[in-house]
Amino acid sequence: MTMLLRMSLLLALLAAAPKGHVAAAFHCLVLLALFFPKFGKHHDFWLALTSLQVFAIFYHWGSTDNHKYLIAYWFFTIYLALLSTKGNKALFREFCGKSARYLILGCMAFAVLAKVLHPEYLNGDFFRFTLLTDGRFQLFTTLFTDLDKSILEVNAANMKVMSRSLQSEIILQGLKEVNALALFLTYWTIFIEALIAFLFTWNKKAIWAHAILMIFMITTYSVATVTGFSLVMCCLAYAHAQLQDFDPRIKYFYPCFFALTFMLGLSFGDVF
Repeated sequence: MTMLLRMSLLLALLAAAPKGHVAAAFHCLVLLALFFPKFGKHHDFWLALTSLQVFAIFYHWGSTDNHKYLIAYWFFTIYLALLSTKGNKALFREFCGKSARYLILGCMAFAVLAKVLHPEYLNGDFFRFTLLTDGRFQLFTTLFTDLDKSILEVNAANMKVMSRSLQSEIILQGLKEVNALALFLTYWTIFIEALIAFLFTWNKKAIWAHAILMIFMITTYSVATVTGFSLVMCCLAYAHAQLQDFDPRIKYFYPCFFALTFMLGLSFGDVF
């Protein structure tokens, strides 16, 4: 079984597993392919996995995380690749690599579009709220602002009180202290995502596209442990990197970062 298929199966097990009625069937399929690799190389397996993933997305439409959609697209890509290439490894690698490029491009382009269309993101409110209330950012916030950890703990406690009561709003402490950092993160995120989208559209200097993507992944997923997004981006980027002629050691950044992301997710309690 190729590294790409192994990563994709681990992605399915660690970050794609649906909740509710189809969870048991989904897990059984993935474990079957991990224990018996021949199953994971058959296109019907990936069609079944895609179908269960899509069913779970529509069944839990209002609460499905964004990365579950991207994962479903990736599973369907693998199905089409296995179906159309008939066991030809070179053609399979080419199909997946080219498709991964468009998935990365689309993901980043639509992420930028969504951000610039929402005033509450552009004015920095998203990151102000995140820096002051999200436990994953606590260390980052205390390192890059003058805020004390105790203030963030007070905010977290107030958020819990609000969620358990009829209280509709609270006043967050530390807004002034995080303002500059929130604005920087807001426009840095738009800039680097737009740059990645441009470089994967241009598709002339793959080494630059991957260098910027690596910077994005390191600076984003090592701070905000959004495990699902990081794992699927590792799969997509590795698939695209397989078509490039740069140093093979660069390509193995993605499997290594895949493992690091999982360990960070375990540490911060955000594996799924």
